[in-house]
Amino acid sequence: MDGPDPDHSVDDAQRGADRSGHVLRAALADLEVARERPYYDEQADGAAVQAYFADVDTALAPAELRAALAGLLAFTHDRPSPYKPMRLVYPWVDLHPDRKLRSIYSGATFEPEELIREDARVEAERSARLSQRTAADPGLSAQALAAEAEAVEQELLYNCEHVVPQSWFAKHEPMRGDLHHLFACEPDCNSFRGNTPYYDFPDTREVVREACGKREDGRFEPGAGKGPVARATLYFLLRYPGLIDATPQELEPERIELLLAWHAAEPVGEYERHRN
Repeated sequence: MDGPDPDHSVDDAQRGADRSGHVLRAALADLEVARERPYYDEQADGAAVQAYFADVDTALAPAELRAALAGLLAFTHDRPSPYKPMRLVYPWVDLHPDRKLRSIYSGATFEPEELIREDARVEAERSARLSQRTAADPGLSAQALAAEAEAVEQELLYNCEHVVPQSWFAKHEPMRGDLHHLFACEPDCNSFRGNTPYYDFPDTREVVREACGKREDGRFEPGAGKGPVARATLYFLLRYPGLIDATPQELEPERIELLLAWHAAEPVGEYERHRN
């Protein structure tokens, strides 16, 4: 029996590195452009908001208004982005007014270039590992290869958090790349939360605590960013109705009140207006 072709593995790894290098250069170029752009134009944003919602009748009954807003979001989401945070999230979308990134859960500060370069390294390493695996076993089925890719992704995480965990929507697009629920987040905090729903622990409760927040089985309370993650989750519920299960593992209906409380406690600021 013939063994794996090492040249084929090297070629695949090189192509992966080339792709990552191209994306890295484009992301760094976007970051340079972002440094010169106005961070937030309040007047232009106000005009855009008025134009966007101009045809929505706010006098509709709640269920009808919700349906109208969901339809508007779906109709205007005509250019979905692939899940590649170093292209849009880090160079521009998630920047704070000081042009730096902050972990949504820990509040730790990062230079955008740092996370862009780290994600490029992760992407190249993912590609190299998959190339090595397929070269070692050329007969891998599509299902087995998908499982390998999943395992590699779980081991090598981007510096990005899906506020609505990917497992809740089976990593499908356009949800996976939807910028409205993607935030900079170090892998340690990403892993600490996992795919558990948000919760607000009483101060007297004994739970696992880290800089990222608090956690116990099936529940997670962020250490920072409660207002933004609440609004991002509420957006997701409106944009993708019926996609999240009303279960303890995902989002029980009564937890909507928690999201609304976090929203009220941390009002929208310039950072989120810039994001939108």
